[in-house]
Amino acid sequence: MIYKKKFYNRYGILGIEYDKFNKSVLFEIVDERKFDTLVAHVDAFCSAEKNSSYEGAAFALVALIHDFDFISTNNRLAEIPERGAIISLINSSLRAFNGQKNELFNFLEKRQVEIIYNESYPALLELGEADIDTINELAQNFDIVRAVTSARAIKVRPGEYGDLRREFGFTVTEPPNLETVGLIDTGVNRLEPIKELISAINYDHTGFGAYWDESGHGTMVAGLIILGEEFIREVRENYEAKARVAVIKAIHNNNDEIKITNLLADIRHARREHGIRIFSMSLNIPSIKKYNENYSYFAYELDKLAYEEDLLIFLSVGNIDADRIAELTIFERHDSHRYPTIFYCPAKAALSTIARLPIFTSLPIP
Repeated sequence: MIYKKKFYNRYGILGIEYDKFNKSVLFEIVDERKFDTLVAHVDAFCSAEKNSSYEGAAFALVALIHDFDFISTNNRLAEIPERGAIISLINSSLRAFNGQKNELFNFLEKRQVEIIYNESYPALLELGEADIDTINELAQNFDIVRAVTSARAIKVRPGEYGDLRREFGFTVTEPPNLETVGLIDTGVNRLEPIKELISAINYDHTGFGAYWDESGHGTMVAGLIILGEEFIREVRENYEAKARVAVIKAIHNNNDEIKITNLLADIRHARREHGIRIFSMSLNIPSIKKYNENYSYFAYELDKLAYEEDLLIFLSVGNIDADRIAELTIFERHDSHRYPTIFYCPAKAALSTIARLPIFTSLPIP
């Protein structure tokens, strides 16, 4: 917060988005006159003698910046979708935002592009059919556009009574003898392509209903379980399901507490009453497990339960720095891919354990 005020007061730029554990900041230019000072200080920093101290220098604040760039057309076009798009907007409090948003809507209406927008979600705009030229022109001319991403094969069509119906452009086939996985998460929305693979077996610790996923996290994980890697690798009209999902809704909001004793009881009940032997949990208790630290009571109880009931509980949790993931992914000969470094790498201060393992990774949670 201190540096936010300093950058605003000195350079007229306001931090409006924070990413990568607040290491990456999206700034908005509020005062162009003060912004000129930033440009001058960047020049001064770049012209300074190498390895010289910046203590007391006018550009000392700039020296804290690792790198920066401006949002360009290429930055915005994360993907040029063939049909439809999701536009994420830079949600600014400045009056210029509303003016530009209106201009954006006028631009799309003139090109007869269907707009799906809800004021409750001011930073998201979904388009119907939009050709590549329109998408390119949009990205080149509207500063409030943060990114253009694909809505995949989603289709929007009028329903029988004039309402909007969404189709996802693919179907899912259910093979015989499909295994059911108990999904411990935020609930699951019964979306059209996968709703038949969402079992009627459900447990709800929140009182909001197992099939209400406020955050979308549980639905996303359910999609991974049901569709598997095939869905990520290639676009097809039909996929064969890899599993069914029984919902165990442990939390509703991201900061809700996990009712551990209830969860343990539900896993045991699902095993004994419904024969479910595989469970997936992608929720993390908000504390960081240190290297060589003893396992938690919760981890012990889960392990004991797995032994007693002859089941598998896959825990997909971790907090690896994004740069660390990129490093491990790009460099095939990285030291941390070797045993035992993959399990213990204090020099990097990162949990590299799950960097190269499958989606469902069995690890002790904090």
